[in-house]
Amino acid sequence: MYEALGDLEKIELQFQQLPEAIFEQFHFKYKRACNFRNLGQFQEALALFLSLDKIHSSAELNYVIGCTYYDLKKLDYAEIHLKQCLAQAPNYIPAHESLNKLYWEKSAKSSLMSSYQTTLKKFPANPVLIHSQIGQLLQINDLESAMKISIQAVNLFKDNLDLKHAYSIVLDKFGEHEQAFNILYTLVQQAPENARYAVDLSNFYIQNHEYKLAVKHLEEAIKFNPYNQELWAYLSTAWRLLNDEKYFWLTNYQQFVRVMELPPPKGYKSIENFNDDLKSLLLNLHTNDKQPLDQSVRSGSQTTGHLLYRSNELLNLFKKSMTSCINNYLMALPKDPTHPLLVRNQHRFTTKGSWSVKLDHGGYHANHIHPHGWLSAPSYISIPDEMNNSDITKSGWLKLGETSLELGQREAIAMEVCPEPGQIIIFPSYIWHGTHKLISNQPRLTIPCDIMPLR
Repeated sequence: MYEALGDLEKIELQFQQLPEAIFEQFHFKYKRACNFRNLGQFQEALALFLSLDKIHSSAELNYVIGCTYYDLKKLDYAEIHLKQCLAQAPNYIPAHESLNKLYWEKSAKSSLMSSYQTTLKKFPANPVLIHSQIGQLLQINDLESAMKISIQAVNLFKDNLDLKHAYSIVLDKFGEHEQAFNILYTLVQQAPENARYAVDLSNFYIQNHEYKLAVKHLEEAIKFNPYNQELWAYLSTAWRLLNDEKYFWLTNYQQFVRVMELPPPKGYKSIENFNDDLKSLLLNLHTNDKQPLDQSVRSGSQTTGHLLYRSNELLNLFKKSMTSCINNYLMALPKDPTHPLLVRNQHRFTTKGSWSVKLDHGGYHANHIHPHGWLSAPSYISIPDEMNNSDITKSGWLKLGETSLELGQREAIAMEVCPEPGQIIIFPSYIWHGTHKLISNQPRLTIPCDIMPLR
């Protein structure tokens, strides 16, 4: 329960109060090590994980040891343990994906995808592993290999819907739009509850100006997935292009997008003074200059893990300041039991994800939504001098409403904001958002969060 509420320091207090006989049990020591890692106490976590590994080595233990070494920026040790994990469990998908991400960040091009190739040579083909392999090939933009493996996969596993879906994505990237559409259409008939299939099919319909058909399939999928943020995002786009009033009911930028001032934490005269200290902390966490493989950041860096879970006084003070703004936002929301944002508002929340983003010169966020959130809440810690309301280039500004679908003349920016240091901008996670390219030699430093409701 404490973990669900994000009260990780209380978890550690609970561990310390356990009777010694229980405290030393394998399971409890493992959970305590995981809690240390979530708190950002990586050395303490690693010491416990390694002690457990001596008692009973397992694939899962080697995986978390590898991830903890990654947290500590000891990439060679991380690689060793991720490989050991795969030696024990060849189809351990997170280890394959983490290893590929590690190679990407090390710029080790010759090693990219090598774990998949090794496993598939030694062991019987596993459809889940192959699906992951295709996904990773698409992320590194190796379309030729993705096509070759997709064709083999759908012939080998003829009834696997996810592999057919992956094949349709590859076909679309090769310009084989009709064949890709036909596969997706069949998949949606077979699995109307699958949100991913419905989103991709609706993308085809939107691209081809068939908005009513897009709405039909999205609304059917929403019956099974009423809180799926991506379904609502695509539905908002189809409604806008139909000039349907439901678009304004769903997005209502004037009411649902709030720009608020973060109150200065206790002990600080102003939010500017506090942000100066917080900026120094965050810049020390941005040690990786390599663009993330699987995020919206371009020409910038992003911290890993749940930033606000870390045991740090400055982050705790920031969290209190942020919490007061989100509470005010929730209290001001109207009631509507039919609205996907409002129906979930119980005036209580938890932070499910948090990280820091540093955009450098030429950096930007590609247009996206937050599929794992309910509300999105980026806070602005440090802003370049060039960012101001009179800047005609709108360098580093937040833009809302423009999609990632590259619709050309049919795209529309519904709202633009030039954020200021010490502000938080709160909006529904299904609202499309991105940034204008940053033109400055000073970094743009933010803390975005995924907020989820609590009953």
